[in-house]
Amino acid sequence: MESVWQDLRHAFRALRTSPGFTAVAVLTLGLGIGANTAIFSVVENVLLRPLPYRDPGALVQVWNTYLPAFPKTPMSSGDLQDFQREAGSFSQMAAYVDPPTGFNLTGDGQAERLEASLATSGLFPLLGVRPVAGRTFTPEEDKPGSAPVVLISHRLWQSHFGRDPSVVGRRLTLDGRGFTLVGVLPAEFRLAPTTDLWMPVSEYGDDLASHLHHDFTVFARLKPGLGTSQAQAELTTLNRQEEQAFPDTHKNWGVLVTPMEDPSAVKMRLALLVLFGAVGLVLLVACANIVNLLLARNAVRQKEIALRLALGASRSRLLAQLLTESILLSLLGGGLGVLLAGVGLRVLGAFVPADLAGMKGTGLNASVLGFTLAVSSLAGIVCGLIPALETLRQDLQGILKEGTRTAGAAGGQRIRSLLVVSEIALALIPLVGAGLLIRSFHRLVEVDPGFQRDHILAMEVDQPELPPAEQNKLTNEQQLQLSRKQALEFDELVQRLQALPGTKAVGGGLACCL
Repeated sequence: MESVWQDLRHAFRALRTSPGFTAVAVLTLGLGIGANTAIFSVVENVLLRPLPYRDPGALVQVWNTYLPAFPKTPMSSGDLQDFQREAGSFSQMAAYVDPPTGFNLTGDGQAERLEASLATSGLFPLLGVRPVAGRTFTPEEDKPGSAPVVLISHRLWQSHFGRDPSVVGRRLTLDGRGFTLVGVLPAEFRLAPTTDLWMPVSEYGDDLASHLHHDFTVFARLKPGLGTSQAQAELTTLNRQEEQAFPDTHKNWGVLVTPMEDPSAVKMRLALLVLFGAVGLVLLVACANIVNLLLARNAVRQKEIALRLALGASRSRLLAQLLTESILLSLLGGGLGVLLAGVGLRVLGAFVPADLAGMKGTGLNASVLGFTLAVSSLAGIVCGLIPALETLRQDLQGILKEGTRTAGAAGGQRIRSLLVVSEIALALIPLVGAGLLIRSFHRLVEVDPGFQRDHILAMEVDQPELPPAEQNKLTNEQQLQLSRKQALEFDELVQRLQALPGTKAVGGGLACCL
């Protein structure tokens, strides 16, 4: 320990006497380590961290397949009910649906257009999700005709209601209908990142026993001691029984069981791994620069090192001292890298879209700091070992006698030349990739959409829909009258927009179902 402390004090003095060299080296390593720290923090949060649910290792997703077109697709409500009743591999099974349209929240502050999902009552208990206020759905609320209730996301609770816990029990007006707000979901719940409203499946417009429409994203919890392979074998057998019972809707349809994944991880895995590899190359380039700097610096210090050897210092002791200097330099660069990574992550967090909610929790935690410490130490050893060995292997006694550099300097020159070639080769990889990305982006921007884009504004108007129970009661004539009414409202909207100052022309289309 005394030797280590002496080496550290000597390293501090040596770096302090060369402020220019120290500043350039610390900045170079800080940029490389900072980039790696920032990207690793995202990788750790999105790809490596366990899902924020109870016992995530036992959670699986159950898909339908229709090969080769659809390797993974949602399941029909009829299959879900049959599997819930007959599958013995799962202790729980639940699902949710993403309907094609959202809801207009009115009558309580500023009107908002919100995305909604429909969930079975067992979804939140299956995941172990507990609301921060209120409750989740009850099994009775899954049945058609039950009282309309709604859960809201933590984001909506914060932005629209100011985190007021008394909102539970309040009536919300959604598409002109009254819903009772029964609970607020926690911030870490990110199953459907863009969803702000959760409703029971009683709001599903189709028959819940139908095997035709594949709308349900299904989750299940494996029983203790069972794996995905056993569950896959059982569901394959059950799916054959479904095919025999319902041949018209099950021909060529299969079933697939996979471990549960975060939606953000699915979207970002490839991009993050490629980006992590790119910043790794940046760190290698930075290390090559530091090795070059240390080689040049050690060449200037050859007389000092030769004198230490003449006074009785061993080569192993000098090697430890030189490595201590490079490791200290790298740790200083790592400290700067942590600061740069923290700033970069805060800037990145401001631009994260809602459907990548998994990145919202990205930060500098213990795992990220441990990674930074390991990378900094490794970079210090790698950067210092080659220059130290090259310096100590030269004829240092000859240097003292002659007062000039010996032929051993040629070896250092060869190493520096090799490092320069390596830096150029490593830098070309991300450079070529960046060039291809810029070219692809330019080509996308230059694509002719077939219409004039300048001075044109676009908007989408979603008209409230009738509840499923009321829609099913409408006759064909009543549905036609409703569509005509919507068309008249559309024409009125066009006329009002045409009357706005500065408007030259207004046009659009009306989508309706008969």
